[in-house]
Amino acid sequence: MLARILLFLVLPIGLAALSGCGPDRLDFSKTVAYDPGSEPPAFDLDPQSKPQTFTVKYESTTEPVTVAVYKAEDAQDVYRVKPTTALGYESGKTSGTFTVPIPAKTAVRVVLSGPSKKTEIKLQLSNR
Repeated sequence: MLARILLFLVLPIGLAALSGCGPDRLDFSKTVAYDPGSEPPAFDLDPQSKPQTFTVKYESTTEPVTVAVYKAEDAQDVYRVKPTTALGYESGKTSGTFTVPIPAKTAVRVVLSGPSKKTEIKLQLSNR
């Protein structure tokens, strides 16, 4: 009888401990007035303890853009960073959606670039 009671007490606690917590929910939204004469907009996101997948959605009002997600350490200089070194990117479109796998404990930087004229860019990121 005591064994059954202990089993019913220990089992839920053990399962809760093994399941752990997932990454924090990410719901990031920004609207940026992009001016090609100024520094490309960049947004830093904190590292998570577990790997995750970002869904990136963007829309530019007038010009095609490049949206790239980098390891933060690889994108310190937003003027010189190349999309081909990104964890994931899309280029040459006015809107789109793509996913990017993010390794555990990796801070990331999202960089917007590419338009030759002023445009407004709506950016949304989530990890759901």
